[in-house]
Amino acid sequence: MRCNPCHAVSAVVGVMVMLSLLIVIAALLSAYAGGLVRAPAHSPSAELAVYTAGGGPNFSIIFEHRSGEALSPGNTQIVTFVDDKEGIFMLSEIQSEKFYAGSKVTTPDRAETAKLMGLTTEELAGYIANRTPVEISVYDLPSGSVIYRSNIILEEK
Repeated sequence: MRCNPCHAVSAVVGVMVMLSLLIVIAALLSAYAGGLVRAPAHSPSAELAVYTAGGGPNFSIIFEHRSGEALSPGNTQIVTFVDDKEGIFMLSEIQSEKFYAGSKVTTPDRAETAKLMGLTTEELAGYIANRTPVEISVYDLPSGSVIYRSNIILEEK
């Protein structure tokens, strides 16, 4: 049986396909090497503890940095969930300097704590009286990673 050259793919078409593949591969390598494709940001490693302190108008939430890397207040977001209410605030709203191991950051008082948690002072007082659990998450925004997540009981101490 003979092959008929009229039914084969032209050599020009084969060269064009190979050239197209080469250009696509070169473009991908160039984009990666040129920084168009970004590597994920480094996630800080820190051990935190969160708890309540004080009572009455002096009620506050304490964020304690026990060990690990310093956290930048402008890059650290805190999210609280209690019942169906969500509070979102930046650490920089209560702390201006870097958050180092061995240090504590405290919300100023009950009114400010309620505001940061997206609650009224009366709602917070009710949650404290009922010893309601609240979920607290701390995020590093540049890397998008969770640094801390836990439930604590809203109670006066």
